[in-house]
Amino acid sequence: MKSFLERKEDVHAAHRAHLKSSFLLFRDHVGPIAADISLSVPGYTDHSLTHCDSLWETASLLLPEDYPINPAEAFVLGGAFLIHDLGMGLSAYPGGLREIIESTAWKDLLTGLFDDRSSDIQASIVEDCEKNATWDGISKAEAKQGLTIFLRSRHAQQAGNILSQTWDVSNGQPEYLLPDTQLRHFYGEVIGKIAKSHWSDVSRLPQELPGILGPIPGFPPEWTVNATKLACVLRLADAIHIDARRANPLQTPHRNPQGASLAHWQFQERLLTPQLEDQRLVFTSSEAFGVEISDAWWLAYDTVKMIDSELRRVDNLCADLHLPRLAAHAAAGAESPERFAAFVGTQGWEPVDARPYIGDQNLVIKSLGGEALYGSMQTDGLVPVRELLANAMDATRAYRMAFPETAARAVQVSLSRSSECDTFLIRDFGVGMSADDVVTKLCNFGVSGWRDEATRTALPGLLSSGYRTTGQFGIGFFSVFMAADRVRVITRHVEAAKAETFVLDFKNGLDERPILRPGTRSEQLLEPGTIVELSLKERVESNLGILSRTALNVAPDNTLLCGIIRALALTSDQSIDVRSIGETYFVNAISGDQWLTDTGRDLFDHLNPLVRKHNPSFLRARSTFDALVRPIEDTTGRVVGRIAVDVIGRTADATYWMTTRRSYSGGLESPRSVHGVVGVLEGNPSGAARSAINLQISLEAFQSWFKAQVTALNELEIEPVVLFSASALGVNLGVVGDELPLAFSTEGFLSRSALVQFLAGCNEIFVFTEPPLEYEIDGTLLRMFMPETSDALAIVGPNMLIVEEGSYGLSALATRPNDMPAPEVKDPVSADEYLFAWWERIYHQPLAEVMRCASEAWRMPLLEVARIVEGLSERGNGDDFRVEVDRFGGGVVKVDAFRIGKAIVTEDDD
Repeated sequence: MKSFLERKEDVHAAHRAHLKSSFLLFRDHVGPIAADISLSVPGYTDHSLTHCDSLWETASLLLPEDYPINPAEAFVLGGAFLIHDLGMGLSAYPGGLREIIESTAWKDLLTGLFDDRSSDIQASIVEDCEKNATWDGISKAEAKQGLTIFLRSRHAQQAGNILSQTWDVSNGQPEYLLPDTQLRHFYGEVIGKIAKSHWSDVSRLPQELPGILGPIPGFPPEWTVNATKLACVLRLADAIHIDARRANPLQTPHRNPQGASLAHWQFQERLLTPQLEDQRLVFTSSEAFGVEISDAWWLAYDTVKMIDSELRRVDNLCADLHLPRLAAHAAAGAESPERFAAFVGTQGWEPVDARPYIGDQNLVIKSLGGEALYGSMQTDGLVPVRELLANAMDATRAYRMAFPETAARAVQVSLSRSSECDTFLIRDFGVGMSADDVVTKLCNFGVSGWRDEATRTALPGLLSSGYRTTGQFGIGFFSVFMAADRVRVITRHVEAAKAETFVLDFKNGLDERPILRPGTRSEQLLEPGTIVELSLKERVESNLGILSRTALNVAPDNTLLCGIIRALALTSDQSIDVRSIGETYFVNAISGDQWLTDTGRDLFDHLNPLVRKHNPSFLRARSTFDALVRPIEDTTGRVVGRIAVDVIGRTADATYWMTTRRSYSGGLESPRSVHGVVGVLEGNPSGAARSAINLQISLEAFQSWFKAQVTALNELEIEPVVLFSASALGVNLGVVGDELPLAFSTEGFLSRSALVQFLAGCNEIFVFTEPPLEYEIDGTLLRMFMPETSDALAIVGPNMLIVEEGSYGLSALATRPNDMPAPEVKDPVSADEYLFAWWERIYHQPLAEVMRCASEAWRMPLLEVARIVEGLSERGNGDDFRVEVDRFGGGVVKVDAFRIGKAIVTEDDD
């Protein structure tokens, strides 16, 4: 192909000479930058001038002898060869590494990859850059990983701009890669676009590239430039260059490729130059691939399959556009691993593709995105509502952060009713979706697209601005098919015109292919955003309806729907408006972050949207909560909860019909709440079903909050039996003082110091985890407890203690550190190892605090106290650890107990 630039004795010889000399100077300028790629990303295969020069040869293999290409096109194509990969190196950026790490694109990428750790990684690479702004100067592996991804993902875009950039040389003069001013002026932009296009999908070439360019003034009139034709040649010439020239075996020890790069080296250093046979490219290897490098063989096969696809698609595009066809239309062996092994052999193993695969995609989506994950509609019909709200809130939040100067409108939720069905509709005014987004993100099961390259490109600065998503798993949308078969998604991207509204129409759930079409005039959105419309299978208030959990027997009005949505999205940072069946206007259900400023009384009301607020029991519980509720912050200082210690459940007038606690993730309710506290907590989802949350709250923050709770509890003058329940949480957190009663005995409720005194007068004690009771009968105060194993009251004896069961350690709350050293591991396992395993389960419970008090009272090491405890098996596991206790009204009752003492008394069996 280079012959097109060679000097010929004709009337155009001067123009050819001009193009050739300019190209060679162009090549000289590119050389140092191309050589830098191996220094910037040492593990990558060759991207130097050797690769660029080889593309002339691979292109010649693809082109028939009569392929029409003129000298101007040869120059433009050669220029694209030179610059298409230059963005892989730091030298392609005039500001080098500093320019990259200061860019918004880099910060977005780092946040997308490493989330909360990105700021530490950024600080590290900034510090490294001050000392040594090269690849070798980067100290953190994560920063190198990020830089590798950044350079690769943006190298085509950088190639598109590189000819307009300048580098300041030592004399202070700006230098261009293409020095010839005339050629840079007329061909610089098209060379950049062709170079950039090798990273685009084949189908986009006609849209991304200009039409046929006329000749440069003064050049021969037939020297036009067909950019699409040249882009096809570039992408295929680059794709098929996968032989040993890209991975010289002699360089492997010095470049030290690792991970995925190593597999690229291992297969390319064995591949020979491809040959053209019967319109197919044939790839062969110098030796067979053994078991130890089987992954490299599979990568070679996948690469040849990619080449085969590119050859076929380019051939079809050329046919459609009436462009000259290339000589190769397919790659040999691409149709199966077995066929490919006939050309690139294996040794010691069979190339059979036995990877797990999904045979019935719809069945998997229905299973993993429906009731198997979330439970039945009868259990919680609000699941589809919650998941759609998550998507709407994410889109609105993205709009607010990407365009902070523009006010974002509230998410809208509405219900309507016809004779055929009820319709649920959710509308956001967020960033919306393009047609590509609908296919690659919304319909891509299990993939959340908020952190991908497309989002970073479309909304630069979004991720690095602190954007966090509620939806994280890419499956929430598919929960809609639990409630509806007919689903319409109407969307308009924030940068699109009204006419670019698209509709994704599921007419029969997942059983038929949905239709993606332009929106009709009536469907076109005047503002960006997304509408999801569900034609519901059941009426909303039915047992299988979306409001089944609320137990309504009538269609909700605006007030009821407001309460339901408010409780569902109480910690939302986005505002939500609702309009219910038969209503005319939208009303506000929640304003963004209003839970942070609501009074305690209002917050308690929001937890109970369907409860009649005039009930005296409810009013007393609400008043108690209002007096106790306090904010709590996570490790970053953000308020993530407004909670009080759970004493409401122990008050005499508390009843089961109140909701005292709800947990949230990303503003939306998590079905499983955190025990031990009442109020509202916000955390991260523990799984795709959002059935529980993980709290990012330090133990110190919990301890500080609990100390404030103790002060507030004492100011309320609450009964000791209620305070008794709160002490278990203090033990769990390692905050145990004398302000709260820890145990119950014949002497009444005991603080910690009083318990130590009590134990000092005992040789043995029996510890029960049952509810304590005090009754005054005929002037005598009786202290009793209610055993779970009996319907009779038991009388507390002189060497008995009642403590809370204290299961808070099983909740999401942070617990105190274990204070018993682990024993040395022995074989066979020692009794102390079993003892330590038991202690790990109970060390944050009131029983363990009794043992600590016994250690102080009896002046025994804690381990010695633990050794003399009987009752270490699970409670209720046989009669061996049951104690006879006097029964109120006469007789005895046997009760599960733990026995601790210097002299162990063994009870007779029944």
